Amino acid sequence: MGCRQIGTVQLSYSQIAAAVRFCALTTQWQQTQRAFALLKEHPPGSGLPKYSKPCMPFGCPECGMQITRVPSWPARGNSVPFYAQNQLDRRGVYHIELACPACNKQVFVVWDMDPR
Repeated sequence: MGCRQIGTVQLSYSQIAAAVRFCALTTQWQQTQRAFALLKEHPPGSGLPKYSKPCMPFGCPECGMQITRVPSWPARGNSVPFYAQNQLDRRGVYHIELACPACNKQVFVVWDMDPR
């Protein structure tokens, strides 16, 4: 069994692997807990918006949730650079408005060039 010196501590490779697995499981546990909290706050059928158009994933500017579906998405929406914000930027050429499925806050997706 091999060992590796990390700082002043000497750990075996199996101890390092166990620590890495523990960190991965902890992250998965935290993500699962967040998902359960969202479900508890907004149970299925609670009136949250359900969108059907797929889009390039982007994060909600309020809560950070990855949004992957929207009410409408322009034909070239994925190939033209866009950004999400919580207040409409009047400099944008084109935008869509939606409510975040997690926090229900208003989100604007803005393109500086026309994506249609």
